[in-house]
Amino acid sequence: ALARRYRAVLSDGRSVITFAEEMEMVRAYLKVQGIRFEDKFSAHLEVSPEALDFPILKNIVQPLVENALEHGIGPKLEKGRLCVPARVDGDRLDLCVVDDGVGMTEARRGEVARGLPGKGRHGYAIRNILQRLNVFYEERYTFVLHSGPNRGTTVHLVLPRPKTIWQGGERDGQNAGG
Repeated sequence: ALARRYRAVLSDGRSVITFAEEMEMVRAYLKVQGIRFEDKFSAHLEVSPEALDFPILKNIVQPLVENALEHGIGPKLEKGRLCVPARVDGDRLDLCVVDDGVGMTEARRGEVARGLPGKGRHGYAIRNILQRLNVFYEERYTFVLHSGPNRGTTVHLVLPRPKTIWQGGERDGQNAGG
C-alpha cells in the first residue's frame, strides 16, 4: 500500500490526474493508516462512476483525508467514521471529506477555512491546498468548511472541469486552468 501510494503521488510528474487516480492515493493512504490506527476508524468512499474519469489537480483529497484522521478522528476516544462522497454535477466535480471526529471551534474553523496555520505545525495542508486551487482553478472553485466541537468536520469542494488538460510531452501547468 505504501509503494502504491508513492507511485500514485509521483504520477509520472503530472499535476492533473483522474479522480480515480486520486482515490487510489486515498485508498493506499487509508490502508497504511488502518494498520497504524488499528480499528480506530472506518472509511467509506462513495464515488459515482462518472466521477472516476474527472480530471483533478493531484494531491487535493488525500491531505484532507489525512487531516480528518489526524485532527478529527485521532483525538476521539471512540471509533470514528470517515466518508468521501463524490459525484459529477454538470461540468463540476462535487466532493466532500466528512468525519465524525472532535471538530473545532468556530474561531479555529474560520482560521482553517482561510488557510491560516495553527499553533505549531498545524494548518499548512489546507493553506497549501487553497493556494494550489487558487492558481490552477483561478478561484473558480468552491471550498467550504463546516465544523463544530464534538460534531465532526466536513470539507465540501466543487471543482470545475479544467478547460485544457496536459497531454503527451507538454507540461501540464500551461493552459490547464479551470
